[in-house]
Amino acid sequence: MWNHEVSADTEAPLEAVWAQYVDLSGWPKWNPGTQKIELKGAFATGSEGVITSAAYGDVPFKLASVVDKESFVIESPVNEDVVLRTSCHVAALPSGGARITHRMELEGPGSEQMGATLGEDLSKNLAAGAQALVEAAA
Repeated sequence: MWNHEVSADTEAPLEAVWAQYVDLSGWPKWNPGTQKIELKGAFATGSEGVITSAAYGDVPFKLASVVDKESFVIESPVNEDVVLRTSCHVAALPSGGARITHRMELEGPGSEQMGATLGEDLSKNLAAGAQALVEAAA
């Protein structure tokens, strides 16, 4: 398995960050490479959709887990053996504001080798996305 995680703090309240997550039309503003995202159903566990990006085209996904105003996990098949899992978590900070944590994992046979090849690009986008989300939530 390959994984990478980034965190960023914002002065924006947790609710402002969560509002950015559930407003799918706004994802291209903060999620690098995303051109659009379509969801069939509510922003809830089990819903499926498609993320469109310039680099990868249309990528199907499933919301594997959603905890309102706390976290969600997206799972997308990379191939028959490997799954890309993206976890997004937001938590209130004691001093105000919120901490945003984004994590990507490749899981399945060959995922470590795939991470060695794709990991740098995935990691770069993950960090840029967290920072852009800080700005979008402000």
